[in-house]
Amino acid sequence: MAKKTYDFAFSMGFSCGGSLALRKAGLQFSSYPLDWIGAPGVVRSAKMVAAGFPNWFEKGDLHLVDVRGGSFQNYVYLNRRTRFGFPHDFSRFQTFKESYPVVAEKYARRIARFLPALEAAKTALVVYIERPIDRRAKDDDLVEARRILSERYPGTAFDLVYFHRVAGADVFFEENVSDGVTAVACEYAQMDHGEISHAIEWGVQARYLGERFMLAKTPDAAEEAAYEAQRKAARRQRFGGKIDEWKYRVYRKLEKDLQEKGLVPRDRPLWFY
Repeated sequence: MAKKTYDFAFSMGFSCGGSLALRKAGLQFSSYPLDWIGAPGVVRSAKMVAAGFPNWFEKGDLHLVDVRGGSFQNYVYLNRRTRFGFPHDFSRFQTFKESYPVVAEKYARRIARFLPALEAAKTALVVYIERPIDRRAKDDDLVEARRILSERYPGTAFDLVYFHRVAGADVFFEENVSDGVTAVACEYAQMDHGEISHAIEWGVQARYLGERFMLAKTPDAAEEAAYEAQRKAARRQRFGGKIDEWKYRVYRKLEKDLQEKGLVPRDRPLWFY
């Protein structure tokens, strides 16, 4: 099968699985604003891209909705105005006030990287992986999402690939929804639950993408080196996370002891203060 070639490829959600699948397939080498978030649907993601990310990260719109333990180690915030969620950005070991300026600058940098790249692309592959716990989007919504992008960027030919779950499927079921819109049914699992449930399996989608699509231009040596440096930094961060998790376990034991002595309410953990 001859691979179809694109100038640019990006994920519109639902979560980090889209970006991870694209990276594994050799279709993405930088981080963009919709990569590591929880999205409220394919149409809203398309509208956010087309509008240039208005109200994306206003401090007053962000509300704490969850606290993650284990490997996530984060506060989870939801933008109540846009309904986009941020499950990766706020460490349990920093206050919101400490974290916010750094995270806001990071998203400003990603937006500034993403929008010019999309503007310059003649062809773009857009991926959306639906939460397996959610229903498949309606055909009209998939067509609308592509229309929104095409109207905002008339010089770019968009193809939208939308993945959704079918229980027990051991192959891909492709459905040509309309010109430039393909729905792909396959089996994959949800690995967490909550208001911003975002961890999903993405390996099967990466295989599909890698078998069918490629970029017209792959990164040069300098870009590859920068990308590898990012990967190494992420690995170091994960190692640091293991140390933080040990600290967290000690902290939780202290909290439990204080709760048993009646010094801390049982229904409101210390890390909410």
